[in-house]
Amino acid sequence: MLIAFERPKGHRRSYKQWCEGSTAPQMVFEILSPSHTATEMTKKRRFYEQYGVEEDYIYDPDEGTLEGYLRTGDHLSLLPEMNGWISPRTGVKLEIVNKQLVCTRPDGKAFETYFELLVRAEEERQRADQERRRAETESRRADRLAAKLRELGIDPSSLCLRI
Repeated sequence: MLIAFERPKGHRRSYKQWCEGSTAPQMVFEILSPSHTATEMTKKRRFYEQYGVEEDYIYDPDEGTLEGYLRTGDHLSLLPEMNGWISPRTGVKLEIVNKQLVCTRPDGKAFETYFELLVRAEEERQRADQERRRAETESRRADRLAAKLRELGIDPSSLCLRI
């Protein structure tokens, strides 16, 4: 994952700095998998260093560890302590809690997990369905009342109701 400020929003299969006005991503966040090697990660960090990345973070979910590198001059320097680190660029706080990465927004709220986002989306869908069903019920009720008024010889559109 990467963050590049002052670039148009949108999905990119890959970030091509030469197509982005030569703007380097300000922040790169790597989540290690078993296939990542130390050599590969060192090459990536050198690449990020060469092309102007400001912050580089590497989370190992298997080990529950987090490394961070911050640009100082022309180099990315290893941060000595990452637990509780706050990104200077984004204000996001990074912590390891029970070997899990917890990212907290600048307003103090934790970012939602993918599962939490799915649950919230489902709850919102259910609420919308419930509201749609309620509106349909009310519409049918209004139609029945209007029909009853017409049976009684009253034009419903001529009524002015005060609520």
